[in-house]
Amino acid sequence: MFASGTMAHVHASWLNPRKTRQITAIGSKKMVLWDDLNIKDPIHIFDKRVEPPAIENLEGTFLEYKTMVVDGGSTTPKIQLNQPLQSECEHFLDCLESGERPRSDGNSGLAVVRALKAAEKSMQNGGVLTEIA
Repeated sequence: MFASGTMAHVHASWLNPRKTRQITAIGSKKMVLWDDLNIKDPIHIFDKRVEPPAIENLEGTFLEYKTMVVDGGSTTPKIQLNQPLQSECEHFLDCLESGERPRSDGNSGLAVVRALKAAEKSMQNGGVLTEIA
């Protein structure tokens, strides 16, 4: 849970028999699925959302609620394929030459390590919400 109210859920298992590397980002109007194992079309954008009436007017069954789903289909943008590690190294070298700050600097790395440590602590404590220190 982030201060902005944004929530993230991570499922990771080395034991899972189905190998997946996916991120789904859900917004108020659309959602996007990134699938790292799909070489041809790694990104799909879905125009899918719920447009319910005002909450005080919401009545009925789950089936009635499902009828409020707007499904505008999906699009698959063409993505130029590259080698991520090569691109990262090229960006780093460009920053050395230009003096610009890298997109992923030491502070970014520290934030990732802190988040991973908080996730580990949360798992050790039965999944309780754990603040990132």
